[in-house]
Amino acid sequence: LDTGLNVVDVDDVAAGHLAAADQGRPGRRYILGNRNMTLKEILAELAAITGRKPPSIRLPYLPVLGLAYLDAALASLLPGREPRIPPAGVRMARRKMFVDCARAVNELGLPQRPPREALARAVHWFRNHGYA
Repeated sequence: LDTGLNVVDVDDVAAGHLAAADQGRPGRRYILGNRNMTLKEILAELAAITGRKPPSIRLPYLPVLGLAYLDAALASLLPGREPRIPPAGVRMARRKMFVDCARAVNELGLPQRPPREALARAVHWFRNHGYA
């Protein structure tokens, strides 16, 4: 799908929480993030990390949403089966969820590790725990 997310290392988020508790101004809100990336960019980074090819086909929204509802209906008929394509996730993917984290970077000194490091650590974790 043509979507996007903000990618940030979990350790940077933890550091941001500590910094907000220590240095944050009361009533002030901080978005703890790093880099806005399209799903295509994220998948390209993951492909480079894993040595696999990234997906080459972009699926249109409406057919995917239809499949998600069909999958959810089938899952509801089978005890213990969760939908593989959650409709709420597909609906959320309709928009790029990009954010501006400049306030957290400027006021809290939020660390900004390269997203590739965060993704590589995630791949390592998933492999070590048998999920990939």
